[in-house]
Amino acid sequence: TNQRTYMPPGSDPSPEGGSELERLETLTETLRGKLAAAMARKADGAAGGSDAAELVAGSGLALLELKQLNRRVWELVGEYKEGTQRANAGVDAAELKLQNLQYEKNHFLREITHLRDFRQDAGPRIELLPESEFAAAAPEELRGTSKAADPHQFHLNRLELERRQRESLCGERDARAAERTAAAERNAEKRAFLEGLQAQLASLTTLSLPLQRLLEQKHTQRWNERRTLHLLAPPLRALYVRAVAYRDTAARHLELSIVGNLAEAEALAEAAGAGTALASPSPRRAKRQRVSSAASAEEGPGAAPASGGAAGGGEGTAAGEGAPFTEGEALMGAREACVEHGGPEAAAAHPDRALVLMWPDYGGRGSYGLACLRAYRGDRLLLVGEWRGATFGRRSESGESFSAEFQREVEAGFVREELHRLPTWPGSLDHVAVWRRRRA
Repeated sequence: TNQRTYMPPGSDPSPEGGSELERLETLTETLRGKLAAAMARKADGAAGGSDAAELVAGSGLALLELKQLNRRVWELVGEYKEGTQRANAGVDAAELKLQNLQYEKNHFLREITHLRDFRQDAGPRIELLPESEFAAAAPEELRGTSKAADPHQFHLNRLELERRQRESLCGERDARAAERTAAAERNAEKRAFLEGLQAQLASLTTLSLPLQRLLEQKHTQRWNERRTLHLLAPPLRALYVRAVAYRDTAARHLELSIVGNLAEAEALAEAAGAGTALASPSPRRAKRQRVSSAASAEEGPGAAPASGGAAGGGEGTAAGEGAPFTEGEALMGAREACVEHGGPEAAAAHPDRALVLMWPDYGGRGSYGLACLRAYRGDRLLLVGEWRGATFGRRSESGESFSAEFQREVEAGFVREELHRLPTWPGSLDHVAVWRRRRA
């Protein structure tokens, strides 16, 4: 322990000093002697007499003095304890200061070692400003100390100026980054608006066609291309739509035309519509045929295309008049059905092929797309529809085609390689995207 002996002022612990402790020992020995003598007299049977009175008087005086010394000894013990506590408090405070100093010393030693071993490996090394530039650029409070008077403080002032300048530059960088982010968000909003504007304009153009015909105004090129598009077989119609989209996005100089016997194609389309109506078609196909027939009747007699192709390509020819073929057979020949029924289990059965999903979760809700994705073990995805960040957000921020959970899982497990804009109805922003699975 840290207990130390404390001697009160004026006390003399030497044997010659006659201290209270020594006096206490002497009285104790005296009382023991008198008590032994009294016991001896009692054993001899002697009682009374001058010797007995002398023993009683001497013992009483010795007891009084013993009480006085005992009280004095306890007072001295209290003083010793108080002095020892004060001395221990001073020692404890000194030891605490020593420990704090030792901790600070070790901390500074570690910092010095860290600074000596520091190496700037990433990026170019930036040196301090030269002394001449420091003298010109530093404020007055940093230029007050010269290098000759105090080299250490002079170097600290140079570091302080460097810190202030870098803080200012970092603040400007953050401000520019915030401006760039805000500008990117505004550009994204404007881009989305412009991407949807074309579809809106096309819708307005279509709505204005009756007025154009009433006023005998010249029709637009896009409407002239679409007015007889329903006469093409589905495969040719898909190829032609893709060619038009490619021309509008990447090759403005490309010229497209639909050639063939337009009158025969229109007659075959009307005959096919009448024959299909007699065969009691499904309500959806009947509705599609009614719309197609109404469009043909509205447009009236005119040049109806039979096949599509780029300028300079081959020409398509419709079947002869009166041929007992449907619309598709007249323009493409007999063909077999290529779409089969299936579900997520079909995606799991073909890991060597690409998985194509077109609007699997209508309205951005549902789990069919996610089930197909989790069952598929291949490496390629072709996704057609809207994606978050490129949608008008009429119902949800994730778009109308894929659920939010499906999009998160695709982005976590696949990398998008290609993205192409598709022609859409007004209010939609469809794209076709090619995704490749991430590999560890």
